[in-house]
Amino acid sequence: MKTKTNTSSRLLKYSVAAGAATVAGTASSAISVFDNGGSGWSVDLNELLSIRIDGATTGETVNRDFAFRHTSSISSGYFYLYRFVEAHNSAGGNRVSRSVFSDGQVISNGNVTAVRGAMTSNGVGLNGWPVPGTGYVGLKFVDGTAVNYGWAEVTLNAKGPSQTLTVDRFGVEMTPGVGITAGAIPEPSTLVFLLAGATGLYYIRNRKKTKQFEIVQKPIWVMPPRPPLFQAGEFFYLPFFCQ
Repeated sequence: MKTKTNTSSRLLKYSVAAGAATVAGTASSAISVFDNGGSGWSVDLNELLSIRIDGATTGETVNRDFAFRHTSSISSGYFYLYRFVEAHNSAGGNRVSRSVFSDGQVISNGNVTAVRGAMTSNGVGLNGWPVPGTGYVGLKFVDGTAVNYGWAEVTLNAKGPSQTLTVDRFGVEMTPGVGITAGAIPEPSTLVFLLAGATGLYYIRNRKKTKQFEIVQKPIWVMPPRPPLFQAGEFFYLPFFCQ
């Protein structure tokens, strides 16, 4: 019984601690991630993919925040392939990182300064971009005085004219002025953790109110056989039957 009491006490403490830790860690959980249902967006040669902070994607050249382009050109007899992302409204302050970010790097003011970030030239990675490979673009959304930061996960395939660009997903920190980690996803909801803690607390209290029954197997008493009233060669006198 002592072990059960200690276990219940520990579970109760863990539930309360989890709820408190969750409440304390909700300051920067307003991250939205868009991935086109898990399939991403493939950008073929000479095509354009436009994205907006609200997650909308189009092929338009207007009403967008950033554009992922996959274009080609010929210079001095050499065929060049350029894959890059550019800010639509540079006058408004939108910026995109020129160099690649790796998973876990923080994207914030000061490291997103370019307007157009080139990724490849003639199949060779520029500014640290792996070809083929996957990296992160840093995004800076500016709307008046509000500044939001985001990331875009981009995959470049094999070198050559058949190469493609895929935007696997992109995320935006919806809290203005707060930086974002490349590849960051939304934190679990506070409500989920509090509900889990409350469920554990209810379970512990319910167990204390429930009586514990033990089944004990008791020995069964068997009556020994009675000896016969008359035995061979013997006579028993029963005075209460005689007159």
